[in-house]
Amino acid sequence: MAQRVYLHVGTPKSGTTYLQAGLWQNREPLRDLGILFPGRGPFDHNRASIVVRKGRHLPGRKRGVPPLWRRFTDQAAAYDGTVVLSNEWYLAADADQITAAVDQLGGEKVHVVVTTRTLVRLVPAAWQESLKVGRGHSLADFVDGLGDGRTKWTWDVLDPAAVARHWASVVGPERVHVVTMPERPTHAGQLWERFARTVGFDPEAVELPPREANESMSVQAARLMQEFGPALRAEVDGHDASWRGHARWLRTAVVRRVLAGVPGDPIGVGEELRGDLLARGERIVADLRALGCPVTGDLEELLGGTDREGSRHPDSVTEAELLEVSRQLAVGLLAGQIDRAAADGDGHDHDEEEDDE
Repeated sequence: MAQRVYLHVGTPKSGTTYLQAGLWQNREPLRDLGILFPGRGPFDHNRASIVVRKGRHLPGRKRGVPPLWRRFTDQAAAYDGTVVLSNEWYLAADADQITAAVDQLGGEKVHVVVTTRTLVRLVPAAWQESLKVGRGHSLADFVDGLGDGRTKWTWDVLDPAAVARHWASVVGPERVHVVTMPERPTHAGQLWERFARTVGFDPEAVELPPREANESMSVQAARLMQEFGPALRAEVDGHDASWRGHARWLRTAVVRRVLAGVPGDPIGVGEELRGDLLARGERIVADLRALGCPVTGDLEELLGGTDREGSRHPDSVTEAELLEVSRQLAVGLLAGQIDRAAADGDGHDHDEEEDDE
């Protein structure tokens, strides 16, 4: 049986993709250090979180426990060391789903890791993620909707105190570890080092993760997706309305391959929203201190927060800027089509006469 199992549950946009990339690329040297990061591929951790938050692991199901989750729990039972699982959407599981997952992974051996950062940086990053799958709400409407429990993005997801309290109700606050991400790290890999110390390995014994593990859009590109996203999503839904379709055609084909490379300015929240987020940040820190979870870093890093240098509020993007980003999107999509045609040998030597123009 594993000596400890660390379940890293988010919060989203707090460096989770960066940490997951580091865990996967270092899985062999980590194994030498007594740390098991299971899975046949990195996406297995996403699939495992789906099993848990859909309740497919709950006892008594007629179809039984999915093989992937059974493989994870069997490895946790057999491994004589530390096991780490990581996906930010475990936090969407309810109390019954959490209880079953914890029991199956080792009961009292299970510890939970909550990574987080200041809301001034976290909230616009979360808004951007929603745009990547074709949602067309403004930043203000997105924030207003965080109180609606029927949506994917809520305060229960983004508020680290709410996340910690939810998991502490099952495992106890002493086994919920909060790792803060500083707004301005003192050196590359500071978050990785803090995470490593929390789960118990020497960060200098393995390679640092890639600096940018997730694609990011400029404020101009984000505004374009706010305008175009719903129409693009409707077109995708006419062919494949699943999350795989949205990921393939919106997140990958449009954002990752084109818009993430379009230059522009960082996204800022503006003074009014910043004030609201700073006030909520103070409540979060007070709640975490009252809960008494162990902290790697400093809860003071969750207070305050500034926009990145050169940031602009999305509402400041002009029509001329949107037109320029639209041009770059059209050119980028055409370039992708040409590259794929060339790779497929689809050059088509036509016999038609050349144009006279």
